[in-house]
Amino acid sequence: MGSQTYVQSGEKEFVNGVTRAIMECDVSNNHYLLNNAGVLMYIVSSRNQRVGLQVNSKTKVLCVFSKGLIEDFHDKARGTDDLAKQWIKRAIRDVIDHGKDVPRIVYRVF
Repeated sequence: MGSQTYVQSGEKEFVNGVTRAIMECDVSNNHYLLNNAGVLMYIVSSRNQRVGLQVNSKTKVLCVFSKGLIEDFHDKARGTDDLAKQWIKRAIRDVIDHGKDVPRIVYRVF
């Protein structure tokens, strides 16, 4: 048996929500994945409104998908079939993984 990685519900919701936005090229909202003291949360906000976070709070932004990234991924996926959907989900997870690595690299938190 291979090892399994636990994925929090906030991360699953983020991947599913952003996948839908990319497949439909829906740029009406910004999609945020936040880390609130170790609990991942998914927030959708209209493009005209910014998610306000207090500096030095326990809540940190891990990942943001906004208009440019949604359009870019939509163009690169080139379709709405199952292969495009798989590519999109994998690409979103790569962006999330990068977002998780940045604090470890910058702040040397291991």
